[in-house]
Amino acid sequence: MYDELRRTKPAGLRYATLKLQDGVSFVHIASTETEDGRSPLSELKAFKEFQDGIGDRCDEPPVVTELSEIGSFRLFGD
Repeated sequence: MYDELRRTKPAGLRYATLKLQDGVSFVHIASTETEDGRSPLSELKAFKEFQDGIGDRCDEPPVVTELSEIGSFRLFGD
């Protein structure tokens, strides 16, 4: 997926994947800054492929939580 992100450089998207200390859990952080509010991530072929069968690869189903930024310091770069 990161190869496609680097190639296509979708405008208005900032994205990171982090592995938790348990070594098996992951957190994906996506920030969408588009005029219509739609996420370019959901339009990527690689992301669609990643989501296919995701329930079969997880002990617990993924959870989507919307966050409201209070402040940050260089979390995603300039």
